[in-house]
Amino acid sequence: MAVDEKGPEDGPPGETAGPGKTDRQGIDGKPLPAKPPPPRPASPAPPRPAPPAAVRPAPPTPAGQAPGAPAPPKPEDLQRVPVPSVPLEVLKERFPEEIEDVLYFAGEVTAAIKSGRLVEILRFLKED
Repeated sequence: MAVDEKGPEDGPPGETAGPGKTDRQGIDGKPLPAKPPPPRPASPAPPRPAPPAAVRPAPPTPAGQAPGAPAPPKPEDLQRVPVPSVPLEVLKERFPEEIEDVLYFAGEVTAAIKSGRLVEILRFLKED
């Protein structure tokens, strides 16, 4: 019995793989499919036109509020409401020139004091 030494891809000498033919063989000797062509680079998308300028509608007014009426205070503004403070009033009477600023937040009073007479002011607050 004669053995054909030509493989499935072998052709006449000098012939190269062409369309439908491949130089590659699988483990079982069968030809592998040809490699797919490399992917083409994606073309950039054309720029989108700017949307037309739209006028935003006015936000809806809360129920029970007349249009054009002032807005109710925000919750954080309600925390900054001045509260009565006896120690602050005493400080204002005794050391009016030493108080630089007074802040209110969540029912607490904070007084900014000049540092020149701070020890004297603290001693006064402690003892009186």
